[in-house]
Amino acid sequence: MDTKSLKKELRELRKIIKKFGSPELLSANEINEFDSIQTRIRELMNELVNDKKITILVSYNKRERLKRISAAADKTLNAFLLTSAFKKRPPLDSDSAKFLTDIRQELRAVGNNLNQIATATNASRRSNSQAPNEIFITETLKDVRELIEKINGEI
Repeated sequence: MDTKSLKKELRELRKIIKKFGSPELLSANEINEFDSIQTRIRELMNELVNDKKITILVSYNKRERLKRISAAADKTLNAFLLTSAFKKRPPLDSDSAKFLTDIRQELRAVGNNLNQIATATNASRRSNSQAPNEIFITETLKDVRELIEKINGEI
């Protein structure tokens, strides 16, 4: 659950607790319900309060790099580390985001070329006409290799 929904649940439970009035005047069933609500409130409070400290040791350079990356992601270092730990992908800094955008555009262009090659090849087979230009195929394969090298160089 996210923080917003936890806080909403906590507010609702506190409203219910107020309606019970004095605990001395409650029936046995009401006392059980009151206790279970109090237990849930304590659980929510433990979840919401960020008072648990974890210490990690890193070199000065790694610490500075983490600070730069978290600032680029517009997050505090604490928020960045928590987000990175609990999400499938860590948040991207602006350089990484730009790199991925560029790669996507290049992949689209290469994909379009491959689709054209496949379409032309299939059409030539059906009509017994000339297959796609070998130079076009070679250039497309060269683009694919360059893109793979670019990706491998950045990873």
